Amino acid sequence: MAVSIVGESRLLHTLSNPLRSYNETLRLAERRLPFNVTQLKRVAAEAVGRTQRDVCNIRKLAEGGFNRTFEISMLDGLQVIARLPYPATVPKRYTIASEVCSYVRWTFVRRYGIPVPQVFRYSTSDDNEVGTEYIIMEKMSGQEAGCVWYSMTDAQRSHLIREVVVMEARMFSIKLPASGSIYYTKDLDPQTKRIEIDGESGISGGVMSGRIFQSTGNRTTKTLPNYGDEESDNLVEPQLPQNFNALDSDEQAAAKELYRRRHTHLHYISATEKSNPNHLRAWTHPEVFLKQKLFQHATDPWEGDNITLKADLIRATQRWPNLLSESGYLETSPPPLCPLSYEQEEIDKCFEIEAEQILCDKDMEKSRMAIGVAEDGWVPPGMYNVVKEKSEDFKKEVLMAAEPEAREMIERHWPFADRDEDE
Repeated sequence: MAVSIVGESRLLHTLSNPLRSYNETLRLAERRLPFNVTQLKRVAAEAVGRTQRDVCNIRKLAEGGFNRTFEISMLDGLQVIARLPYPATVPKRYTIASEVCSYVRWTFVRRYGIPVPQVFRYSTSDDNEVGTEYIIMEKMSGQEAGCVWYSMTDAQRSHLIREVVVMEARMFSIKLPASGSIYYTKDLDPQTKRIEIDGESGISGGVMSGRIFQSTGNRTTKTLPNYGDEESDNLVEPQLPQNFNALDSDEQAAAKELYRRRHTHLHYISATEKSNPNHLRAWTHPEVFLKQKLFQHATDPWEGDNITLKADLIRATQRWPNLLSESGYLETSPPPLCPLSYEQEEIDKCFEIEAEQILCDKDMEKSRMAIGVAEDGWVPPGMYNVVKEKSEDFKKEVLMAAEPEAREMIERHWPFADRDEDE
């Protein structure tokens, strides 16, 4: 029977909206994904015991940073998800292999109450009938928390927070022998270095498929839901202001948002202290921020930034005893010495450059916020033309304010314009 394809067939292979404020042609080419739609329907149907004739609808569901996601519907109402990585998603083979193994491993712990989708079929190679790597997986039922969060009652939010913390605790309890990505052994090259995982036949820890940890900012107590708010810090039960009914609509909205943040903070902390105390102790460790930064910035030199990691390492030498606190090493005799040391002149120079770099980064962040551009140039769907116009207007203002000798350099290196990436 005929299959309904929501949108033109060619749009299944391309992005629906421009997403980058510069070098958009290159970004679109990186994300253009030619594949055999007919074979994808067949593979998806056979993965769940149907035939291609049972497929009645296929539509693009989402376009993420690494995958294009499709919803494939069957005549009997069953729906499955197909995830196809962009050509630019790397490393090839390993990304899909690790993701699939993670899903299947977490399926193994379904008995602990962690809801994860079932993987029906996958390919780690584009040498197949579909013409690309893919995952065919279960479509999970339910609602996105973000879509209902603001309409939930306090009791409903508290219940959801407790459920999240319980799942976090269950995931924290799973012991793995190393940090990295996990794979089915059959998906790894024989010569690939790996660590076998006890109790998991055919599953190994291997090379990282990407940055599996990404810091989102200050990871000391500043990572708590409403850090810096006195009532939240003191774990005071939140209340709306007594004059709430006398406030205007904007003031009431702000008061409700503050109340929700305090409510979330209080109940998340309380639930974590009860169900996952190790997590609470880890993120409130006095040097957790530095530990996170050392891990995060370890790859920065590959992106041309040597200063940030070096500054972190210098701080590690200065706060070495604090880093070792709660580890038990300080009780050894003698406690281990820091393996790094720096001359004061080198320290001063590094911190000076770091301060200049931070200042430049802050200026760039202000510019991006004014224009509406993310760090990688991404713009919200539907805002592409608006952002481009803002960028041009901002550029004119900067050029007018600049010294004549600086204008040529600004023109050549304007950060929101197309550029030669091989330069």
